[in-house]
Amino acid sequence: ALKKIFGRSGGRHKMKPAINSTKPVLHIISRWKFGPNCSPGCVAAETFLRIAGIPHDIDKSLKPGPTERYPFMEYKGEYVCETNTIVDVLSEDYHFKNDDNLTDEEKAKAWVILRMLEQGTYFSIVRHRWVDNVKHYGQMLNFPQFPEMLKPTIMNQGRKMMISTLNSQGAGDLTDEEYHQNTMKDLKAMEAMMDDGGYFFDRLRTPLPTSYEARYYGYLHSLEVFDTTNEAGKWEVVAFIKGSARLQKFLKRIEAAAFPDMDVITKRLDGNRESWTKSVDEYHLFFFSRCYLTLCVGAQVSGHTNISTCNPLSTVSQSNTAAVNRTLEVGVPFGVLLRPLRRSSTRHLF
Repeated sequence: ALKKIFGRSGGRHKMKPAINSTKPVLHIISRWKFGPNCSPGCVAAETFLRIAGIPHDIDKSLKPGPTERYPFMEYKGEYVCETNTIVDVLSEDYHFKNDDNLTDEEKAKAWVILRMLEQGTYFSIVRHRWVDNVKHYGQMLNFPQFPEMLKPTIMNQGRKMMISTLNSQGAGDLTDEEYHQNTMKDLKAMEAMMDDGGYFFDRLRTPLPTSYEARYYGYLHSLEVFDTTNEAGKWEVVAFIKGSARLQKFLKRIEAAAFPDMDVITKRLDGNRESWTKSVDEYHLFFFSRCYLTLCVGAQVSGHTNISTCNPLSTVSQSNTAAVNRTLEVGVPFGVLLRPLRRSSTRHLF
């Protein structure tokens, strides 16, 4: 029954070796002009790949994966599905070290926050977009693979599918007030676990973004950029994120580490393929950022605060961004977005 409702499980799936198997190929939904992606999971996976400095290709052709969900990755002759599995596999293979200094207690805390976002906050995002503001959401989305005239049909079918998912999961049985309150409680809990600098963990011990924080960014960014007005007025969740000094510092810190080319990404709305490799200047910027952070923290601890003139970032050229190679691909299956709807006998409010 669960497979009928939620589709096939994630994990690894054997496949024929990809043509280009020298680096991971991350399959995501099409770009949009408000950030890297409309999907929290796609943003989280790409954020991790960039923070870890792993060269990879981005595929936006909407090629169907074995679980019919995004993101998924082609890697070493396998499909690797679900964001957490992608992070675990690449962390091991590429020896990701940013989590090594976390204590067992911090890892437990980090995992609880992540599960809260995945199993609670995510469904609030889905409901707010696909139920409360589906027309506005459709205007924000970008589907270069399909004619504009098909977008209403795609959004209508997507809305029905998402309502079925919400009702099956239980989020569809909540009143508007209840799901708004639950989302606010999630964000206030995250804010309470940070320090005033927007760090979840000891910034002296873990100055670089962890894999957990990369995934947190996917959900918080997705909430922040969807600032819209519905019949009930402005969503207080977005106002809270934008008004929270801690959450804003966290978002800006992760974006600076993972997406220094955010302005370029938000304009990259065409094509099905992108390549990303950390450039020499980006490595220098990352290194100097870490040195500067250590200098700032050390100065604060020792009582010296006049360090504004000692910014090593000014010596780094920011004109050399990551190279982007795009090639067009054809043959996108239309059935990916218009597949038969899964039904549930659960009591619904929608």
